[in-house]
Amino acid sequence: ELYQLRQLHYSKVKKDSVKYEEYSNKILALPGTPSSLKDKVIEDIANLGGPWQVLNDYYVYCLPEDLIARRKKTYQEYYEKKYANTDLKKEFRLASGFNDLAHSYWGDGENEKAEKYLLAVFNQKDVPGSKVSPGCIGDAAAMLASIEVRRGNRDRARQYCQDLLDKNYDYLDNAKVYYSRPGRHAVRAVYHLKDDYMPDLDNLKLPHWTDCKPYPQPQEPEYTDTYTQLKSVRFEGSAEFPKDHPVFRLIELKFKRYGIVIADNAPFTIKLNTARHPSTPENHEGYYLEITDKEAIISGNDFRGSVWGVVSFIQCVDSATAKVRNCKVRDWPATPLRGHSGYGDDLVEFGLFNKLNFFFNQTYGFTDVGLSDLDIIYENLKYMAKPFADFGLEFYISDRTSMYSKFCLTSDRAFQYHLKRHLKLAGDRMNISILLDDGRYPLNEIDAEMDGGKGWRIDNQFVQKLYSAVKEKYPDVKMVFCPTYYWGPHWKDSYADSRAEYFKGMKTYLDPEIKVFWSGNQVRGYYKT
Repeated sequence: ELYQLRQLHYSKVKKDSVKYEEYSNKILALPGTPSSLKDKVIEDIANLGGPWQVLNDYYVYCLPEDLIARRKKTYQEYYEKKYANTDLKKEFRLASGFNDLAHSYWGDGENEKAEKYLLAVFNQKDVPGSKVSPGCIGDAAAMLASIEVRRGNRDRARQYCQDLLDKNYDYLDNAKVYYSRPGRHAVRAVYHLKDDYMPDLDNLKLPHWTDCKPYPQPQEPEYTDTYTQLKSVRFEGSAEFPKDHPVFRLIELKFKRYGIVIADNAPFTIKLNTARHPSTPENHEGYYLEITDKEAIISGNDFRGSVWGVVSFIQCVDSATAKVRNCKVRDWPATPLRGHSGYGDDLVEFGLFNKLNFFFNQTYGFTDVGLSDLDIIYENLKYMAKPFADFGLEFYISDRTSMYSKFCLTSDRAFQYHLKRHLKLAGDRMNISILLDDGRYPLNEIDAEMDGGKGWRIDNQFVQKLYSAVKEKYPDVKMVFCPTYYWGPHWKDSYADSRAEYFKGMKTYLDPEIKVFWSGNQVRGYYKT
């Protein structure tokens, strides 16, 4: 009983899996220990090698790698034996254990071993009367889709997701019912894993009504009341904007609805950066637009300015009559960053026609280290991000995994974990982030031994090191950092650092290019810079 109390202490009160394992083995070594208790303790020891425990031991407690490898092997061998010849229709409660064992193999890249257990769970969807939960079936589908992504079978990955959705299970995207929310991966895979995303850029049918003028109101417009009827148009581009570039496809998509034909012999020409016009503003994202009865001249100061010139041209066309207002426009933004922290499937179209350039996707990203790195998530994000990148819009992916569980940021393991992910994201033209706002404090116990339990140096050095490493390979990558002190001075007792100390850490260690993203009471800006 004393050993059992010690075992409980090291699992619930002061978590220490090494001590826990020590006292578990002492229970097994005692003469006369009941066989039922021995069986339970053997399973307790095996569970030390489960996926969640392994992640915590590796990244939070930084235990030796050989110890973790031994535990993982014990876990796999124990459950291989336990699950042999199991009928999940009869023993449906073991389905989550099947998924966990598969997760262990999947994490080591042993796809075939993982697939065996995942298919056993997934196929329960077609077994009459099976009580295996939709959440378990959904988790299996997401991991099976991830295996197919690894194999390069994108269509097969999408099919697993479609098969799951066809069952019409309830609450698969509700974290309060199924924490892993497998339905969200399936929905996005079915929606995004396709070759042509362009039809999605007309779901909102923007622009609605602009009085045939650019929106938002441009800096220096010269409007006339003369209109040109557009029946057909042709494109002239440049090396940066060839005629098959997405900006021209955007025009084609909108004009198809307006009844305007794209033809090489059309009398009206849309010229994009064929030559720099002398009236082109020097400002970042600036453009010059001139529309006559024969042509539209768009001259952008940079890539994004060229895109805004195209958008403004479309906004000058009346969708009902296919007439375009003749005008001259010099324009550039008054505010460098314009956007918000959210995501929707029509956000690219919405962003383009409101001339927004910054999107911090906190809706579909990386929240919990135990759920994080499914290949299907990266594949979904790649396709979600593609149109943003094509139009030069900044698209950031949220990453909260350092807080759940509390990573040891002074360990190289945490750095390598995030570096691997962020190199993947940057390689697919996404921008990166680290969020330490809600759950960084109290610090990880190992980190707390540094600097008197304060994070002002550790946190900012970690973020800067990660940013520098990713930027070395992908020079165009951008980063958002959401530090602690999210709630401002009202919650100051939660932190060991003063605000002044943490501010000093950011000023000392962070590259000014890193965007610091805050919200909350008394943590706000009243002036744009």
